[in-house]
Amino acid sequence: MTRSDETGTLLRALADMTHSLAGIVTDVRHGATASATGSAQIATGNADLSQRTEEQASNLQQTAASMEQLTATVKHNADTARQANQLAAS
Repeated sequence: MTRSDETGTLLRALADMTHSLAGIVTDVRHGATASATGSAQIATGNADLSQRTEEQASNLQQTAASMEQLTATVKHNADTARQANQLAAS
């Protein structure tokens, strides 16, 4: 039974409002889910980037150590060549 008085109008307005609020809550829930998914993807990407950055830092440390060894070897070779040159000269 549909009422046509003020109470019926108020009940219809409340029903419309309830329906609209349910739609809003659904939209907000979908937005929150999408945001959570995006945040999880960003966190995964950040973890991957962090791991790769740590690997690169480790590789750079190894390269620096190798360069130090190479420098020491070159200096030693230069000293040896200098000594050989002096011996050859004398």
